[in-house]
Amino acid sequence: MLVRVTGTPVLAALLLAGLCGGCASSPAGASSRPKQDFLQSERMAQAIEAFEQKRIHAEFQAAEVDWRQGQRASCRETLDRLVARHPEFLPARLLLAEVLLTGGDAQRALAHVEHVMAHEPDDAAAQHTAGLVHEALGQQSLAIQHLRRAAELEPQNEIYGLSLQAASTTHVALHTAFDSEGNRPASDVPVGPTGEAGAAEDVQVDYTEVDHSTALDNDPSVLIERAGAALRSGADTAARELFDRALAAAPQDPQVGLSVVVVSLRYGRPQLAETYAQALLRSFPDLAALHRARAAALYRQGEYAKAQAAIGQALSLDKQDALSYFLLGLTRLKLGDPSDANRHFETARRLDPTLAVSP
Repeated sequence: MLVRVTGTPVLAALLLAGLCGGCASSPAGASSRPKQDFLQSERMAQAIEAFEQKRIHAEFQAAEVDWRQGQRASCRETLDRLVARHPEFLPARLLLAEVLLTGGDAQRALAHVEHVMAHEPDDAAAQHTAGLVHEALGQQSLAIQHLRRAAELEPQNEIYGLSLQAASTTHVALHTAFDSEGNRPASDVPVGPTGEAGAAEDVQVDYTEVDHSTALDNDPSVLIERAGAALRSGADTAARELFDRALAAAPQDPQVGLSVVVVSLRYGRPQLAETYAQALLRSFPDLAALHRARAAALYRQGEYAKAQAAIGQALSLDKQDALSYFLLGLTRLKLGDPSDANRHFETARRLDPTLAVSP
């Protein structure tokens, strides 16, 4: 259980100080304050504390109602005020982390959930939220670690169990390249046992050492390969320039555009992937794989409602796409509907047994 604060004693302390302020100046030999005065001051302090407690819980309940009703902005505003006044009130911090996560601000969400974890390391809800935050940040191994702990703490919680199962197979949907026909070529990114890109070995690519003298400088596949190397070494500006050159070299080839989005996503740049996907969909609105790749980018940013809409677009164009159903299952799970998530996981498994969620 999360610890709830015991109120703010500041007002009570000031009140007591005011009541006792005249003690030192009492005439010599004056009797001490009568016992009933002390009892009265204690009752007043208790009343102030009780009032503050009620105020805290009333604000938190109002925020919970806003959250359930989809009023994210109002919920966040209330929680921001509450946490500013009572930073030790852990339930508000944990809910604020969830709100920030769904708003795409996983980094700020991480700060709040880490604060909660420092005080309540064995709270299942905190472990679960920490797992979701790390997953949104692309830190798959950490995500699985926290989600597994949440499931261990509350093995009867279906959502915690499904989150762990889904996280263990998310990399299938998010780290594999797709062509316009839905085929899945082998990934050129090392994949470790947790499915996290780069986890199998520590590969460092220095973009500055890439040879630019080849006659294939305008070949889109070569440019995209170099862009991937640039992203891997942190040279994002150079990567964008190379992506732009690749797209300019083949403006009518949807596969080139899809490769740009997938490589951006593969190397942990979901915002960049979404930016390219949005622009490319104006030219290729009927490319299901592009809608699906955009959905994966939104999912990685914690924009689950938008991801669901993008998957809907993909499925409207290709109702036999197993990967889209799988990604839809993951998204429905994040949106708090495990029953619907299971239905989509089952459809994905039926269409492609390799996408089964392990029991």
